[in-house]
Amino acid sequence: MYRQILILPEYRRYQHILWRSSPHDELREYELNTITCGVNCAPFLALRVLQTITHDDCNDFEWVRHALTYQTYVYDICYGADTIPEVLKLQSDLILVLNISGLELKKWASNTPSVLAAVAADDRVGTPMSFEAIDRLGTKVLGIEWHPDGDYFCCALRIEQSPIFTKRGILSLVAQIFDPLGVFGPVVFLAKSIMQRTWQRGLSWDEALPTDLHDDWAAFVSDLPSLLAIRIPRHINASLGASCYLLGFCDAVTLSGGTAVYVS
Repeated sequence: MYRQILILPEYRRYQHILWRSSPHDELREYELNTITCGVNCAPFLALRVLQTITHDDCNDFEWVRHALTYQTYVYDICYGADTIPEVLKLQSDLILVLNISGLELKKWASNTPSVLAAVAADDRVGTPMSFEAIDRLGTKVLGIEWHPDGDYFCCALRIEQSPIFTKRGILSLVAQIFDPLGVFGPVVFLAKSIMQRTWQRGLSWDEALPTDLHDDWAAFVSDLPSLLAIRIPRHINASLGASCYLLGFCDAVTLSGGTAVYVS
């Protein structure tokens, strides 16, 4: 997205970089014309452009305005509708409005084949996007994994190395469990409670864990793959404008408190 947004010419002088392809080449100075990934203001500028689009170009496209304002996280637009024709209309309107500003939508994913059929294969997540395959079909959205074929969320955690039995190793793994929906809260709590015990013991970052903490952490890591079997349905069977109830429950124990909210 950043590379699709131009910087005003008078501000490009603040985006100069030095580059050479080889240590033996002379340094060359380049001026970057678009938003540069990595600078502090890049996320703000990108989202500010989207806000400007909702103000200037969405007078006849209220759905698009709502999607860009309330259903967009950084550069992921997550939206749906009650019927396929409504989704297709929103899709075409999104493409139309953003094309006015030169923004081209990519990485389309949907649980409905006709929505994907409306865009080029190269613009879809996965080429081609098969709704029959099971493995390697997940699409990461906000740090979790969405499988369009079954329309469910699952844990996107991938443990690619042996556990490190230090406080630093525990923190590194805990940081990988990104759970914006809160469905893995008990698991995250258990990991953080072990982390808390390392602080209570006064352990340094790279000090080997005592036997009891070592055994508890080893048991936790060995059970982590079971998270991958958990599937959370994405769809809430309610049409737009339908009445819903939010039911909240809470409880507490010595180490923690927990809250769950259900939609009825």
